[in-house]
Amino acid sequence: MIPPFLQTPIYLWGFMGSGKSALGRRLAHEWGVLFYETDAMVEALAAETISNIFRNKGEQQFRVYEREVLYSIPTNAPAIVATGGGLPCFEDNAQWMLQHGLTLFLALSTEELAARLERSHTARPLLQEKRGSELRSHIQQMLEVREPIYRKAHIAIDANLASPEYLYNILTRYATQLGLKK
Repeated sequence: MIPPFLQTPIYLWGFMGSGKSALGRRLAHEWGVLFYETDAMVEALAAETISNIFRNKGEQQFRVYEREVLYSIPTNAPAIVATGGGLPCFEDNAQWMLQHGLTLFLALSTEELAARLERSHTARPLLQEKRGSELRSHIQQMLEVREPIYRKAHIAIDANLASPEYLYNILTRYATQLGLKK
């Protein structure tokens, strides 16, 4: 059951491979709320895969699509939104989500992210088939830019601890501290 005081979306932030989509689906199912995955929404909007968008139209057009789908998600009802890894880092998307919902950063180390991404079968245009130390170095460089933005989230947690029960307790404590709990 979703915390009863929560009336807006929870936006899951984090680097690719941090588990935003898997956790988002599980939370939405267990809490009985809608689930939105911005990457899937972009693919539906563009009628092509993210890899093809990057190849055929470029990253800038992908970011335009991301912003469009972000703004299309209702902000007046609880939902779980798994954002693309870069979505909070472009334009004023992070600030917009901070104002229209609750943001949750799923943090993982470079090593954990690299291990997850090497096992993944998902095409990731920004990684361009990198493996091993080259992948770890690339992730570290991207995190140096992105993590300060991710850290602006309302709540940051170790992604390894993320379960619906754990997050329910975290959200309840957060709301109590802010005086939101009814």
